[in-house]
Amino acid sequence: MSDIGAAAGIRGNEGQVLGYKNNVLQAVTLNGPPFIPAPFGSVNSGDLGPAGAMTRAEGAVYQNTTGKPLLLLVYVDTGVTANTGTDIGAANLLIDSINPPLKEYGTTYSFNPSGGALISVEIGGLLVNFVPPGFYYQVKDESVATGFSDILLWFEIQ
Repeated sequence: MSDIGAAAGIRGNEGQVLGYKNNVLQAVTLNGPPFIPAPFGSVNSGDLGPAGAMTRAEGAVYQNTTGKPLLLLVYVDTGVTANTGTDIGAANLLIDSINPPLKEYGTTYSFNPSGGALISVEIGGLLVNFVPPGFYYQVKDESVATGFSDILLWFEIQ
């Protein structure tokens, strides 16, 4: 047990964070779908990434056909496997009214500095944004040289 919320008198286990669930401040475990308060969260897709339903893939373009704004949360792992001086692991979130989407609304990346010894660099980043009804969205690998990006979790919440 740890005193993650000592000021509020809340104790939790390793791997838990302080957060709200059912409008009560408590220790919560981050191993499931994110909790989003109403009006969002009424329809949670569950994990659509490789650990879940596997219905979303990096590079593919999707369209919000729900008729409502869509809250998109994608957790991406980026990294590099060598040091050529130009290595960048990157993923961009693109959202637009046209297909393919061109407007960038988020980036997560990692890199290895030029001339330095290879450092095993892997960074997880969360891409979050709203997708208006009818708009297209895409998480695109923008890695350079030996860089990479891999989707770990993908949630779409109405």
